[in-house]
Amino acid sequence: MSTIKAIFIGILTIVGILALAFCLEYFNLVGYRFFGIRYQDNQRKIYEHSQSYVEGKKNDINRSMLELKSSKDKITRLAIKNMVAHSFSEFNEDDPSYNLTSEEKDFLKDMKYSSDIDTLKYPYPRK
Repeated sequence: MSTIKAIFIGILTIVGILALAFCLEYFNLVGYRFFGIRYQDNQRKIYEHSQSYVEGKKNDINRSMLELKSSKDKITRLAIKNMVAHSFSEFNEDDPSYNLTSEEKDFLKDMKYSSDIDTLKYPYPRK
């Protein structure tokens, strides 16, 4: 009778360990649902304030400014305006950590918030 009892206790111990492992893994997934979102948000904020991201965005702004200055027709200027408005829709030009010049800030605000290409305040060649 004691061997059957020992086998039964051994099986219960293995089942208990497996149940404990399952519960811990389940709560890890539940915890990841809660903490994973915050972890990803923090990673995104860190990335958006990294030097490579900021310098890349500043290069994109300056490239777009140069393209707008060198464009000849209204359709090209409108395409550049729409591209900049779309590319920088989530970019906060007033954030001091981006260290944008006033010309770059004005250019972004003009591209993002002006409704018509003819009402742009930013200088570009007109016919």
